[in-house]
Amino acid sequence: MTRIPRLGNTAAWIAVLGISWACAHRLGEQKVWAADWNARLDAAARWREHPCGDFVFDRWAEEFLADCVARTGARCERRRAWVMERSNQCDDWQRYLVRNHGKQQRDDSSVEPDMHAR
Repeated sequence: MTRIPRLGNTAAWIAVLGISWACAHRLGEQKVWAADWNARLDAAARWREHPCGDFVFDRWAEEFLADCVARTGARCERRRAWVMERSNQCDDWQRYLVRNHGKQQRDDSSVEPDMHAR
């Protein structure tokens, strides 16, 4: 009779370890994505090369989601969510760019928003 609870505990531990591994894998995956995004930001010498620029962003998003065009699943949902986060984050930068480089509602005191992923 003592073996049944132990088997139950073993199964519970296996489940906990599996969930922990999945969470760590997702975090590791997102760290890789963040490092790549941040490197692209740091490499942009001019605002036209900025990863949040429409043509640059669209090309990056298409490549990033290329495997998910005809697929569904948790991995593709995470990738799509990552792209949406970057897109929402880039909205601030684009507003800054239009306002300050396009001379519309220019505000010399505004600081370029930080677009680095965390």
